Amino acid sequence: GKSWAEAAKAKGGESGSVYSKIAGITVITWFCYPIVWVFAEGFGNFSVTFEVLIYGVLDVISKAVFGLILMSGASTGYEAI
Repeated sequence: GKSWAEAAKAKGGESGSVYSKIAGITVITWFCYPIVWVFAEGFGNFSVTFEVLIYGVLDVISKAVFGLILMSGASTGYEAI
């Protein structure tokens, strides 16, 4: 079968672009969570305040920005995404 990326591109329109954006955001932000943990909890390089701030920023990007980009593709139809 087709991968999700191939299926999104096959739908045409903005579907492939929207899929690429949200996939990229997901990969990048989820990759950052364990890095923050290693430096905060593992090495003790970050203060608790800074750790919470970074996790908050990652949460906003990985969830709110993800949702905004997803909804921006709604004009192509939900089934397209």
